[in-house]
Amino acid sequence: MKDLIKRLFKETTIPGYNKSNLTFFKRKNNFTYIINIQPSRNNIKGEEYFTINIGVYCPEIHQLIWEKVSKIPVETECTFRTRVNYFLNSKKDFWLELSNDNEVFYKTQNFITSLIEEKINPFFDFVIDYNALRKIMIDWEGSDSQYPLFKIQLAVIDFLCNDQRKAFEALQKISVDKVWGEKAIKVISNLQKYVP
Repeated sequence: MKDLIKRLFKETTIPGYNKSNLTFFKRKNNFTYIINIQPSRNNIKGEEYFTINIGVYCPEIHQLIWEKVSKIPVETECTFRTRVNYFLNSKKDFWLELSNDNEVFYKTQNFITSLIEEKINPFFDFVIDYNALRKIMIDWEGSDSQYPLFKIQLAVIDFLCNDQRKAFEALQKISVDKVWGEKAIKVISNLQKYVP
């Protein structure tokens, strides 16, 4: 049951963004900025809940890690990912409600567009280069910051910010990880192609 969410997506326009599936995206500064609507798994007809995922996709970083680039990336491919609660200064997931009641529907739609204009767009306007992305990720206190993939992504950003020593040291530490070790070794190999 996603009829109301599909309606919301169809009827909502965000200046400067394109749409694909339940995702708004725009390309700027060699990044793709993503706003994704994620429906709850427990929706029922006439009453639907969803959250909003936010992401910054970097084709160069994705290429160096995964050896491919997505034309229309999805939120899970983003280098930096968070949920709407980040912009509401809350550590708890924030779920929005839609119902057949038009007042509730339009109130939710207005909340989303205001949140994007007032909080999310300024965040995207800040993340205009690798140094800004690096700052956001270093300051990040989300649970992802402890995962090896997050650390690999940050190491690649360090490399792109001309801190090669730090990048290779971080990747060497991850190279012994049972799950992510091979990926770290492959990324080291990919980065070494750019070292004079």
